[in-house]
Amino acid sequence: MEIQSSKKWVMPFIAALFAMLCLQMSNLGFSPLLPSIQTEFGLSYSQIGLFTGMYGIIAILFSVPTGLAIKRWGEKNVLLVGSTIVILGLFLLSQSANFTSALVNRAIWIGGYRFCFIAILTAVSLTAPSHLKGRVMGIVGAVASLASVIGAPLAGGLAERFGWRYGFAGYIVTDLLSLIVIYFFYTRQSQGQVGTLHQVGNESEKSTVNAFKLPFVWGLGLVISMAGMSSLTITYFVPSAADAIFGMKKTETAWIISLGYLLAIPVNLFAGYCSDKYSKWWTVITLTTISIVSLYFLSSKNQTVFTYAAILVLASSFACTNQNYSIAGEVVKGKETGNVMGLISLLTGISAYLGPQLLGILRDKTGAFDAGWFFIMTIVSIALVGIFILKKFVKA
Repeated sequence: MEIQSSKKWVMPFIAALFAMLCLQMSNLGFSPLLPSIQTEFGLSYSQIGLFTGMYGIIAILFSVPTGLAIKRWGEKNVLLVGSTIVILGLFLLSQSANFTSALVNRAIWIGGYRFCFIAILTAVSLTAPSHLKGRVMGIVGAVASLASVIGAPLAGGLAERFGWRYGFAGYIVTDLLSLIVIYFFYTRQSQGQVGTLHQVGNESEKSTVNAFKLPFVWGLGLVISMAGMSSLTITYFVPSAADAIFGMKKTETAWIISLGYLLAIPVNLFAGYCSDKYSKWWTVITLTTISIVSLYFLSSKNQTVFTYAAILVLASSFACTNQNYSIAGEVVKGKETGNVMGLISLLTGISAYLGPQLLGILRDKTGAFDAGWFFIMTIVSIALVGIFILKKFVKA
């Protein structure tokens, strides 16, 4: 236990947390800009679904290659390259002349994001002691939630004053800071097993079971993807729904997103504590159940009920996803951790594409958002059944 007492993992962990904060400010915070983008380019809700669902398409294409890249070159190098691509993509998106160019530029941005996201999850999973995995992922979720609390009002405020294109300016600055912090303060010291310290990608690292051959990893990835479908889908579509149904302004819709992720901070921390102290499985079961009930109330025509339902969906589903990742981090350790995160990220990417895309199509076909809310609620309910099934095979 000497390595744990030395706390050598703390500095790399803090650097990774800062990178997550900067990365998620744009990914989770830019949704208040969507109504303006939709208006300027004359987009249908199906096209908005494609624009936001690009997140999932890129995840499908890049997740497994990213895991393999991390295994070969290490999480630090992948994170640095990814951050550079994110900055480039954000700048190009702010200069887009039409929907086609905006779609391509978002793909560049999200391509970089995918490299960064998996590298950060790998860094966190490998640096933190095993007995703190739940709490550590709770902290990661809380930091990501804080990012939206900062990022959504930042983008909304800049858009109100200068237009949506300037809403991306703040994100470019914070990602530049992230690049600097990772370069100087992330040492690539990674804890693959309790009591051992190694660098990812070293030949001296002991070989472990291939993550792609574990049925549990595939099953967990499927459950995570379905349970987490509500988080990003609601994040992207709540501003549009609030604007269309209740006539809410950008700053008002930004605060719905911010309050949801603000609530997610204590929820993530408490969920992490319960996950380590009691049961990871019952923690995610409870969070998933809260998400399902809250999704039902999104169909309310009362603005207050709609607002609180959206806040609860965001907080519970986001915390649930992070705790599922803490389970994933315990499945396979060492060199295969990047592959585990990459494989699960691939499956979540499918949901991240299908959720916004299908909700947008349902909105265009029915003229209302209710069918989309109930569709997401059904998917998350199926995920809850899957969690109970997986729980029978693994004790966690």
